[in-house]
Amino acid sequence: MKNQILLVTAFFIIIAVIGGGVYFLNQKQETQKTNENQFQISKEEQEFNDSGRAKAIEDETDLWQVYEDKSGFTVKYPGNVALGDSKDGLSLKIESTKINDLNGTLGYNKETAIKNKQAIENGQVGENVDFPFEDSMSIIELGRTPARDFVVFSRFDVCNVVFERKAYFFKDDYQVVVTLSTPKEQIVKSYPQYFKIDKANCGNEMIWNFDKQKEFYEKAKKGELGVASEWLTTFDSIIKTLDISPRSKETGTKYLLIGKWQSDEDSKFITEYTNSEQVDYYDGKEIASNKFTLSGDIISVDSFNEKIEYKILEVTDEKLSLSYLGRGNTLNFKRVK
Repeated sequence: MKNQILLVTAFFIIIAVIGGGVYFLNQKQETQKTNENQFQISKEEQEFNDSGRAKAIEDETDLWQVYEDKSGFTVKYPGNVALGDSKDGLSLKIESTKINDLNGTLGYNKETAIKNKQAIENGQVGENVDFPFEDSMSIIELGRTPARDFVVFSRFDVCNVVFERKAYFFKDDYQVVVTLSTPKEQIVKSYPQYFKIDKANCGNEMIWNFDKQKEFYEKAKKGELGVASEWLTTFDSIIKTLDISPRSKETGTKYLLIGKWQSDEDSKFITEYTNSEQVDYYDGKEIASNKFTLSGDIISVDSFNEKIEYKILEVTDEKLSLSYLGRGNTLNFKRVK
């Protein structure tokens, strides 16, 4: 009897183990099917992924709207920015005018443009245009094109309050001004500590406390002032999308020349051309920095009170070939990415 009980008990244990194994196996198969279904994509989705279009929109700016200017450049802007004037939010204004046709005020005239074109190409801010906030003025690089970057906080009188950030540059024979504006009301309301009331001159209007204007600008740049910081960072994002392709031969040559070039003969030697300087490096250390000018295909470098000249034999996106006119030898470089 005792043996029968043991046999029956063993039988049920075996049945339970087998049943559990079958259940576990079924659950595992169901889980695998579920996982496979989660990762299954349609034929159309697979074709989209294989085509490269999916990769093309990984950058959010690929979904932005594109403005194409008559002077030959393009710029992108996000959906929350209006092209033209807007009282409700961020607005983008783009003005391109042939230098010979300039006759505006606030420095936007032919004479000032001619001077500033040369100054900006040499890395200098040049003469004032508009009413720039002095601490904001700098030279930035738009690809290989230099531009003056500045903000305008007020014009003409103490009662005026505006928020405009500008990129001022030259494209061939055009003067270009790209402006991103934001309405003053929300900023003034959000950060009243930077403004005041001057009833005698401006009534009940909130106007700048000019003693705190610099503090406002510095904090906005650091991202500490909400909508004001968003205005500045949105401008940065827009300006990075500028695609400026030169049309004239001389402008095109300098456009291609700008950048870092590694010697074919000695990989440790790198020469860099900015808009106004030639900087040499060896094994990662700067060894020389000199001003240069470009006239046609001749590069003239002022080095230790001596003028060194090179003739450009070839310059492309990938290759630079120079003839050292003092010695007659050829120097070949490849662009450093």
